[in-house]
Amino acid sequence: MPILCFSNNLDNDINNFKYVCIEVLGSDNFYEKKLHKHLSNEFKKAGFIVLLDNGYSNLPKEAIQYPNIVLDCAATLDASKGMPFKIIIELKDYKKNTIFSYNQISPFPKKVAKNAVSELVNDGYKYNNALKKIDYMVDGIDIREVNTYNLDDFINVFLKDCNLNNINLPQQKINVIFDTEIIDPTIALAFGLGKDDEIIIKVNPNNWKKSSLQKKWYVIYHELGHDVLNLLHGQGGKMMFPFADREYSWEEFFFDKQFMFDYYKKTSKN
Repeated sequence: MPILCFSNNLDNDINNFKYVCIEVLGSDNFYEKKLHKHLSNEFKKAGFIVLLDNGYSNLPKEAIQYPNIVLDCAATLDASKGMPFKIIIELKDYKKNTIFSYNQISPFPKKVAKNAVSELVNDGYKYNNALKKIDYMVDGIDIREVNTYNLDDFINVFLKDCNLNNINLPQQKINVIFDTEIIDPTIALAFGLGKDDEIIIKVNPNNWKKSSLQKKWYVIYHELGHDVLNLLHGQGGKMMFPFADREYSWEEFFFDKQFMFDYYKKTSKN
């Protein structure tokens, strides 16, 4: 049964996580319920705000409204070891990569929960640094360092990202420009939907300049979802939602673009 962790910080920093949603009643496994109870207590002791069951609806507005990381927990009895708990706790990022693992056979779930939370909190910077190093790199390019006034670089990163996700695309002419005729509050528009030989993106320079780097990437990936992947609004998850009327975190960008790529691969004949 997953335990969802939320952050009130826009950076992907485990040390700044504040909210934990523990789905205790969602499990029919007595031992998992027991483990979740102890984990809930240990997270509270560590300074987290624990939200039980319907945590999404109770999540405060300042918290990010999606799971940054997921703790997968399992607790069963192991008859071969004299009936102690067999407990596995794994921390996974938005790509479902395991970045923290705690596996122990013990008759004391309370002690295991305490040790696991303590190790996660005390050594969190290790997993945080590992996440950051991977997330921002696309084929050797740190997307935080791309020149925001050189729009071609954004397109090329997207194409490299497609290649890394095993999405094969035809050679396309890139036509991306700043255009003051793009009407407010629009940041960018795609004009190459259905045209597989050319990428056509027009960007409002004023709105682009005012947008955060995260929002720039989010908007460009949205428009290229139209232009390159030929996705419509409502296809490809939240990345392809028709409105971009707020700021985005890096975690939202990473999670939503991966969902879009996975959706495309599942539905495309590519």
